[in-house]
Amino acid sequence: MVTFDVGKTYKFKCPAGRKDSSVWGTDIYTLDSSICNAAVHAGKLTESGGPVTIELRPGEDSYKGTTRNGIKTNDYGKYGQSFVVK
Repeated sequence: MVTFDVGKTYKFKCPAGRKDSSVWGTDIYTLDSSICNAAVHAGKLTESGGPVTIELRPGEDSYKGTTRNGIKTNDYGKYGQSFVVK
C-alpha cells in the first residue's frame, strides 16, 4: 500500500518502450499521470526504460500540457495531488 505524504519519494523501474498512457502537466504532474511517460517527458528517462524516482507534492490549481521528448501531455485544472520526477 502506498501512502500519500508530501515530500515522500518512491522508486520505480520503467520497461523499455512505452504504452500510450495519459500525462497531465509539465514538470509537476497530476498523481494519476503515467509515471514512466512523465519521466520521459521530463527528460529523466529515455524510451529504453530504467529506474525513476518521483517525489510527491501537494496539488496545483492548474497543470499546463506541453510536448517534449516525443511525449505530449495535457492541460488539467485543479488536482489535489501531484509528483515531480527526480
